Amino acid sequence: MTLFRLSSPLIRSCLLILTLSMILWSACSLLGAWFYFRANGYLEAWNFQKQENPQFYPSIQDYTNAISNSERAIRLVPYNSDYRLKMAHLLSWQLFYDPSIASNQRIELIKRIKEHYRVALTQRPNWAYHYHDYAQFKALIGEVDKELEHLLAKSQALGPYEIDILHSIIKMGVFLWPELSLDGQKQVIKAVNSSLSWRGENTRAKEKVYVFSLIGLKNRMSNFCPLIDLSDDSIRALCAPYLVKAEPSSTKANK
Repeated sequence: MTLFRLSSPLIRSCLLILTLSMILWSACSLLGAWFYFRANGYLEAWNFQKQENPQFYPSIQDYTNAISNSERAIRLVPYNSDYRLKMAHLLSWQLFYDPSIASNQRIELIKRIKEHYRVALTQRPNWAYHYHDYAQFKALIGEVDKELEHLLAKSQALGPYEIDILHSIIKMGVFLWPELSLDGQKQVIKAVNSSLSWRGENTRAKEKVYVFSLIGLKNRMSNFCPLIDLSDDSIRALCAPYLVKAEPSSTKANK
């Protein structure tokens, strides 16, 4: 009893500190979420207006407010990787849509965006969509390098059944095919095979239409057909005109 009475003030102090810490953490989390959703509200509104009017660009005041809200969210909850991605998306808006941006501003913006993506990856290294988002950004700015191919591989390894990720990898691969290394091209072919082997007959049929429409759009049938899985009869029929047929050895010998 004596020991308990002596130690009880210490226990109460520890509980008080713990309680205050939890209250502070909860307050920061709530405020961070509030600023995050405000920043996201701006971004969603801009995306909608951009679809309605391709010439749309937000006012300086609105853009400043969105960035300010995003910065506050990061300061309050620095460990939330989604907040970092939101900042990257906001900065990307200026990079891609601001007609008055100078070349030196562009370089600085790209550095800042990359930094937010890389921090997000360290905070949540097992989330496929973070790798996917960063890969998309690098593809859009034309940076086809080992880092991009690493991002494609990681996003596919962590999200092998995420159809949106597979579609995005295929799309990037179709447009960037000549610039990808052999390893990068293998990642694209892997995504194609995963998409074409999707479960369910109706789903597989839709995937074939999507994949081959995309491949045909850039006239890549001759690049993809020799590499993809041809075990499906309908796929083999589609690819038949683009497969190189080996000549008989006797014919070669007579030439």
